[in-house]
Amino acid sequence: MAINLNRRTYQNGKTYWVVSISLTYPDGQRARKRANRPGDWSRARVTKWARQREAFLIQQGPDRKEAKKNRTTGQKIKTTFLEFVARFLVEYPQLRGLRASTVHRYRTHVARFFGPMFGALDVDSIDSAAFRKLAALDLAPGTRNVLIAELLCMMRVAHEWEVRSLPPPKVKRVREQESDPHWYSPREYAAMIAAAPTNQHELIVLLGGDAGLRSGEILALKVEDVDFPARELFIHRSMWRGEEGPTKGGKDRRVPISRRLYKVLREACVGASRKAYVLTGTDKSLTRSQLKHRARVVEARAHGCTARECPGRVHVYRHTFCSNLVRSGVHPRAVQKLAGHSSLRQTERYMSVSNQQLHSAIDMLDTLDLGAGADVTQPDSPDEKT
Repeated sequence: MAINLNRRTYQNGKTYWVVSISLTYPDGQRARKRANRPGDWSRARVTKWARQREAFLIQQGPDRKEAKKNRTTGQKIKTTFLEFVARFLVEYPQLRGLRASTVHRYRTHVARFFGPMFGALDVDSIDSAAFRKLAALDLAPGTRNVLIAELLCMMRVAHEWEVRSLPPPKVKRVREQESDPHWYSPREYAAMIAAAPTNQHELIVLLGGDAGLRSGEILALKVEDVDFPARELFIHRSMWRGEEGPTKGGKDRRVPISRRLYKVLREACVGASRKAYVLTGTDKSLTRSQLKHRARVVEARAHGCTARECPGRVHVYRHTFCSNLVRSGVHPRAVQKLAGHSSLRQTERYMSVSNQQLHSAIDMLDTLDLGAGADVTQPDSPDEKT
């Protein structure tokens, strides 16, 4: 890794953290910086400081002594994959405003897959063979495609930052078997609403099923985001592990409030401050596990089973929202805007055709007016044709 931490006790009895930071500047130059931190600091605190220090040093650029030394050598400095990734994980999220969950996913995949497979390789040596290795992993096709997309992104950024001399290769994604998202029928959805034991449980169901909010958006919704006079919700933040951030795709949206959701929201917001979270009425929201547990309770009451037997999938209510809109004849573009989809292709997942709709389509042929004198009978044999 670009940051190494060692805790040392010197002869005078004092203990310090020795922080070694390996830097790779945008022009490919490399340097190593060392510093000491108090020994009573925790490892997490020292790591946080080292990452901030690394970002600051990269932003400042090499000093004159380092620049002169690298110019006199005249050699191209090679950068390993892990050295570049250390810089990528610091700078790229800040440049693009990535959500905390996305950064966490990148870090996890670097630790589990990219680091062990390509960590010691030169960035320029990562070619199409590396992507074929990812495509051959014993993982779900969707997971392999995510890994391929992340590595492509990192190689593209490395080329833009002039750390990599070649653009990333053209790669084919793994074929995924398309499947319709799970959603509740109108009768099942009504049963879920009726099974909610408290106002908070009902609010979770309706925010997903009547407004199409994602789990993080439900957790981050505040009283100030509810415009009762306009009957709208302003969705512009999401929550992950207690940290607020932008919504998926970074796009804000306004969603009209249905009548039954309006009633439940009114009860939930009575007496709460504008900065309070809607679900709790306080300045502290639920955790994702607490949200999932409440979804389990609703499913258990609706299906007549125990909460442990239910998956507690909050996102199913969002699928239900999109599917019910599409099947009610709402224009796909309107569904896309209400759901906050980045492309119409995401909305098209909910446009599956049921068997009843297929039969109804054929029944439409019986309503066609073929004319009073039209003869639609078919000849019995070729000899009868004239």
